[in-house]
Amino acid sequence: MARKRGWTTAMDIRRTNADEVAAGLMEVLRSMPSWSWDDYVAKIRAKGYTLEERRDKKGVLRGYTVGVGDVIYKASELGKDRNLMVSKIEATWQKLHNKSVTELKQNENKIKTQTATTPDTKPATACDRPVIDYSAWREGTSRYELAHEDKDYRFYLPDHVMRLFDDEFDYREMVNHKELTDYAVALFVGMMSVPAVPSGGGGGTSNDLPWGRKEDEDEMERARRCARAAIRKLGKKPKSSIRR
Repeated sequence: MARKRGWTTAMDIRRTNADEVAAGLMEVLRSMPSWSWDDYVAKIRAKGYTLEERRDKKGVLRGYTVGVGDVIYKASELGKDRNLMVSKIEATWQKLHNKSVTELKQNENKIKTQTATTPDTKPATACDRPVIDYSAWREGTSRYELAHEDKDYRFYLPDHVMRLFDDEFDYREMVNHKELTDYAVALFVGMMSVPAVPSGGGGGTSNDLPWGRKEDEDEMERARRCARAAIRKLGKKPKSSIRR
């Protein structure tokens, strides 16, 4: 009814306020002569906002929220193309300060992908055949840090793939969202092999996929298969099951 009559809805107000908060965060980034997460947090809180960090069991920062009064925004709700998320915010600062892509790459400590299987034993599945090298930063990617077999890795996954994993393994709903995401990412970048998981549509195995035809579509299909494989392996553990 509100939309039909042209009235302002609560969602419209939230979106407008989110834009104002995002503008404030961008102003903070512009004021920073060098990148520092701690400095960023301190400046945001100095503006009167609240900021709550979300860290995993190892203390690694995975996300954050910003609050204005009683209204809380996830970082993924702020800015353009989620450019204020933890995985993207340093790159956003770099762009605001006219740092080149080359400088950004040089400042990152790249960790080369090390596969856990050999070509002779690795089955040809959708989760085992990365289209590109995900250890290098590219435009339109998000950083993801992964611990695997006592080693730390850094990958840069396409934004549309990370959105799929974020939606599939929502941290607000699942206790084991981190384990599921780590497992799916390891499969996606080719660190691990997995038996083909049925797509649910009766469309055959992953060997039928037209690799190289449309990169984005291939990546999304492979990401969906890896997500299903993670769920099949670990299962979803809803947070509601532990609440009283």
